[in-house]
Amino acid sequence: MRVPGLQGVYFYRHQLGTNCVVYALERGDGALDLIDTGIYYIRPVLASVVRGMARDGLDFHRVKNIFHTHGHFDHCQADKWFIERSAFDDVKVFCPAGDAWRLQRGNDERQLGYFLGHMKRYVRLGTDEMLSRGGFGSIAWQFRFFVSRLMKIPPLDAGRVIPLHDGATVRIGAHEGRVITTGGHSDGHSFFHFPGIDALVIGDHDAVNELTCDYRRIIKAAAIIRDLDPKVCLVGHQGIPATREACRAKAEHWFTKLHHVVGMLARATDKFGGELSMGYFMDKLLGYLRRISWLRYWTFQNLFVLVKLLVDEGIGTIALVEERGDLVLSVSFNAVNDFLDHLDERVAAMKRL
Repeated sequence: MRVPGLQGVYFYRHQLGTNCVVYALERGDGALDLIDTGIYYIRPVLASVVRGMARDGLDFHRVKNIFHTHGHFDHCQADKWFIERSAFDDVKVFCPAGDAWRLQRGNDERQLGYFLGHMKRYVRLGTDEMLSRGGFGSIAWQFRFFVSRLMKIPPLDAGRVIPLHDGATVRIGAHEGRVITTGGHSDGHSFFHFPGIDALVIGDHDAVNELTCDYRRIIKAAAIIRDLDPKVCLVGHQGIPATREACRAKAEHWFTKLHHVVGMLARATDKFGGELSMGYFMDKLLGYLRRISWLRYWTFQNLFVLVKLLVDEGIGTIALVEERGDLVLSVSFNAVNDFLDHLDERVAAMKRL
């Protein structure tokens, strides 16, 4: 269906929330550009996108270019399917430079090193087994999860993938825009800003679903939305904010959440003399549900991303206590208060990342 208020811009969603919103933009020459393509290996999801395009009179054989906000499987998996069925031989796939490797040959083999490389900034590499024994969910488990068949990305030839860099000019459909690299949700996560139609493609800027997510850059992305103040936000998964007020509310949500989560962790740590067992904290968060291993894993993952924010901002430290088989967070309550009292300055610094 058509995006409210935007001529020649369509969106397609599926009831399965893991699939991204696929956008189709008319180019004016009978061809189409897509922003993201969605899931391929769960065929009903792809079928729903194709049926939706047909209802709107759009021919999926006329896809000329594909653009990505980032390189996760639920946004890129159907690239090859559209390319192989296009009437054009030279379909190009434009992906943020930091994520372009995810679409190319060898992407599966690189994943484990990618996860380990991010983790070693906070705890030493030997902690994978400890995380498993403590029930947090290991890095190896995440690796297996992301390279399972349902989450593989069929690799594309390197010559077909065009890396996008911050500040680059793009033309998607009939609209000229600019690439804004935010990072956060993934290393290369990017916005597309179209000032001519007052629209901003924001992808999954607010999703924290990998150990490698960077909360500081997620806050940076929210600040960029707030600064640009668009009328329409084209999101990665949820309903589309098609008014300026709704876009503003989406950006402000993250600043409210930042206050809440930093304060919550600080209060919990202060209660235990400045040191908080992450295992204990998770048990309190989950209660009886801590028995469900996959839920414990996802909770730890989200908690770890927040802890990385505290470490990166100099508010706290995280250390492995081997005799307890636990990760322990140490936080200075004074540092937290200083962080929140000077949040505007901190956010300004995050925007320069």
